Amino acid sequence: MSRLRRISMEGDRASVQGAVRGRLAFAMIVFLCLYAGMGLRLFALTVLPDVSEPSVEIGRADQGASDALHYGRADIVDRNGILLATTLPVASLYVDAALVASPDRLTRDLLAVFPDLSHDDVLAKLSSGKRFVWLKRGLTPAQHQAANAIGDPALRFQDETRRFYPQGDLFAHALGYVGVDGQGLEGLERLENSTLGLAGEPLVTTLDVRVQYAAKKALRKAVTSFTALGGVAMVADVRSGEILAAVSYPDFDPHFAASANRSQIFNRFATGVYEMGSTFKIFSTAAYLEKDGIRLSDRFDATKPIQKGRFQIRDYHAQKRVMTLPEVFMHSSNIGSALMGEAVGTQALREFYRNLGFLNDYKAAGIDAAQGLYPDPWRDLSTLTVSYGHGLAVTPVHLMNGFVTLVGDGTDKHIRLRPLEDTHKDSIDVRVVDEKTVDRMRRLLRLTVAKGTGSKADVTGYAVGGKTGTAEKSAVRGYDRSRKLSSFIAAFPAHDPRYAVLVIVDEPNGRKDTYGYATGGWVAAPAVGEIITAMTSIYSLPPVDDAVDAAFYEPLLPLVRDEKGMPYHQTNNTTFVEFDQ
Repeated sequence: MSRLRRISMEGDRASVQGAVRGRLAFAMIVFLCLYAGMGLRLFALTVLPDVSEPSVEIGRADQGASDALHYGRADIVDRNGILLATTLPVASLYVDAALVASPDRLTRDLLAVFPDLSHDDVLAKLSSGKRFVWLKRGLTPAQHQAANAIGDPALRFQDETRRFYPQGDLFAHALGYVGVDGQGLEGLERLENSTLGLAGEPLVTTLDVRVQYAAKKALRKAVTSFTALGGVAMVADVRSGEILAAVSYPDFDPHFAASANRSQIFNRFATGVYEMGSTFKIFSTAAYLEKDGIRLSDRFDATKPIQKGRFQIRDYHAQKRVMTLPEVFMHSSNIGSALMGEAVGTQALREFYRNLGFLNDYKAAGIDAAQGLYPDPWRDLSTLTVSYGHGLAVTPVHLMNGFVTLVGDGTDKHIRLRPLEDTHKDSIDVRVVDEKTVDRMRRLLRLTVAKGTGSKADVTGYAVGGKTGTAEKSAVRGYDRSRKLSSFIAAFPAHDPRYAVLVIVDEPNGRKDTYGYATGGWVAAPAVGEIITAMTSIYSLPPVDDAVDAAFYEPLLPLVRDEKGMPYHQTNNTTFVEFDQ
């Protein structure tokens, strides 16, 4: 081999070796980078806190956002952050029927774990030969363990989520419930379905667990002791319009809503439409006071019933005398209220009720109440009857909203189940009632509790003002006197209301200790008093000075007489005339 060829071969060899060394160096660099990255990631996972993944701390009310990221639906909490609804992972059971060796045996084993299942239904599923058939969804941990212990290879489990309600049936109608696939079907779960489905921060409500419990306890006692069909209890903040409690009774367990009967599922405060009876005298009286030149000393002849064609309007406890406006209100005279409505006029009264929202459905944050029923055509006779609460039907939500408007500052607060700041809507307080009318109505309501039909709702030291209501329920022909809707609505303290409370009892029956009576004053007023008593402790409310209370309503006493026609005696030196201008 020539010397030149040897030199050429050595050059080629050096070139190849250089290329190999370069590739090896490049590979080493790549692997070093990979190992360095893995080391940094390992260091981050084991030493540094993880800020990228949401954590779950069981038992905290503010865990809703993180849980929702894991489980797909946001929590619901009360105004104080107490958990009302949450979503947790659960196992669901299905069967690969093609692998079932003995459908009869496996059916027996499954029914021992799930006695609520149908024997024929389970046997049909196990015998179907299908590769995927649901048997039971949303198992409890105990059910999961027991089903797994059966040990049949045809039984399979799939991870899902289930909605849980830690307060049980306490908020059944306000919150509603979800279907098997997690979609809201009733209540807030349905109305706020899109918001809850975003799986963000917990949905905050205006509800208060403590007040809700007190309201339900008092309502259940009234319904049970008077063997009634059911009832409603609501509590609202007069100044903000926020609903603190909303109870429909009987209720149901939202975990097993499909098993509830129609009476339990029926939402009485939002979809129950009722003729409210004498509580509507609050609004016809306010409409009368809105007229120019009206004085509290105005008088109405209630010596005999009003006869309009074949219809007659009479009083339940007839005074059979001429009464002043406070007496008409205090003794709940149908005749006097009808005469007030007549003085207001058909068009003006209908417009006043429209402004209070009684003639439309009611939609606000977290509330969707049914359309009311009103006379159509609305004749002059209708004006007389709706003045004392017959011939016009609304939901308890409508009644509470109108009352809060009237005893608040005269503007419509739109009672709601969600805080205003969470609705992303501007607050537009539309004036419905004049401030002077508001003041007069507050005094009349306090007088009715202190000296009239609402005395059983009075709570010493808290100046409760309110009105009874007893409406005969409509029947095929006229009204059925044996079936009543007994109610009481109140505000306290009357001179500057902070809270409003409503109790309605559907078809109560009189008791021996009530002398057979089942009217609002005997049935609903005591329940309202119990709720108010509980709230004074819950919120540590200071009592009202007796002198302040007396100065508020006693100036009306020269205008009124008691049930026996005897005059009341004024106990302070405040003159009446300043309130009669």
